Amino acid sequence: SGHGVPAALYTMTVKAVTDRLFRKYTLNPSRFMEVLNNEMHLAMSKHFLTGIYGFFSYGDNKDSVNFSFSKGGHPYPVYYSIEKKQAEYLESPGRAMGFFEDEKFPNLNIILNKGDRIYLYTDGLIEVTDRDQKIFGFERFLDLINTANTRFHTLEETLDYIVRTVNAFNPHYDQEDDMVIIGIEVR
Repeated sequence: SGHGVPAALYTMTVKAVTDRLFRKYTLNPSRFMEVLNNEMHLAMSKHFLTGIYGFFSYGDNKDSVNFSFSKGGHPYPVYYSIEKKQAEYLESPGRAMGFFEDEKFPNLNIILNKGDRIYLYTDGLIEVTDRDQKIFGFERFLDLINTANTRFHTLEETLDYIVRTVNAFNPHYDQEDDMVIIGIEVR
């Protein structure tokens, strides 16, 4: 939230708190996010952060993996089903953290099968605008992930294609926000 020294100090505070909370709430994303929210609200209530905390664990059979997560104000993760050949947002509630005490950040669980993919990303990929100030948007982003997975085989190729396409949306865009995307595939 913000830029410069205040943002750097806030980031250091977030890192210190998350490092401590991780040891206590490793397997409980909801509680991790709730405590983080309360601590950040008390520490610096004029700032906020968005985030997602999740973990992967072995499923009931050898080819499945469980993804359990909670989010606060962060864009919805995208789940790409290799069987359905379709991407969808994993919609879960949770407002940005730091504004209000005692917010709830529910856990969401999904079972992934071999070949399924999860994409985590920052809002900079969604909020990029073209020359006419039209936003890239969530619908176009979901279509982009479907296209990337139709055209390319490897996860790395899909990530490269997504970043290239977003950057080409406005080649003269003066980037104001971060653009990060992480892809995870069950193998």
